[in-house]
Amino acid sequence: MSNTQRQNGTPENVVKQPVFLPNTDIWETKDQLVMFAEIPGADPESVDVSVDRDVLRVSARSRMTAPSGYSPIHTEYRDGDYHRSLPIRLTQTPTTCWVRP
Repeated sequence: MSNTQRQNGTPENVVKQPVFLPNTDIWETKDQLVMFAEIPGADPESVDVSVDRDVLRVSARSRMTAPSGYSPIHTEYRDGDYHRSLPIRLTQTPTTCWVRP
């Protein structure tokens, strides 16, 4: 973690880690908006989905944890954050959201 200066001069903590843009598909049915986003390694508890002013946003955090007593010898996924914002035109206000691993 490093410190940078905010516009008002106070220090701000910044975490240097990769940010990934997940591949995303969105479908609309008569009564649902369904989004499929590829966020490998993300903790389902870290997934955040929001809609504001016709922009659908999804974010999540990925942290690799090896089972106790193991160390990775090859990895294809890296620790980092996922962020994606997509313009959408809603015909109704979203009321629920769920995440399926």
